[in-house]
Amino acid sequence: MSEISDVATDTEDYYVPVQEYKGEEYTLPNGKKTDRIANENREEIEKAIKSFFKEEYKTEVKVHNIVGNVDGATVMVESIGGEPHFYTYAIIPIDTEKEIVLKEKVWSQEMAIESAIMTGGIYGLIEKDKFDNLTNLI
Repeated sequence: MSEISDVATDTEDYYVPVQEYKGEEYTLPNGKKTDRIANENREEIEKAIKSFFKEEYKTEVKVHNIVGNVDGATVMVESIGGEPHFYTYAIIPIDTEKEIVLKEKVWSQEMAIESAIMTGGIYGLIEKDKFDNLTNLI
């Protein structure tokens, strides 16, 4: 019995509810060089990502994490300033030869942002009581 309770306590230190995950400790393969370039250009990336979300989705976001990937950086964001509230990501390309961020070419995977808005944002509003209790159910 004590082994089970010890395991439960240990896992609580490692896991976070999906609705609260902000991209911390996230890594991607083949992103070592782009991760370094992204960190050196963090302010520029944050500005480009915020502009992308403002222009494309009329939404302000807070950048939580920037992770190098094979061709650029994956940027984890949280919507701020109103409903629907959601977490998602966008991708910013990096030219690794010139070591520059291609800030005008921010993009997202098909339906990634829209899905986050629908499931975490709008569905979360409709089923607020269930979402608030989700961690207890799991």
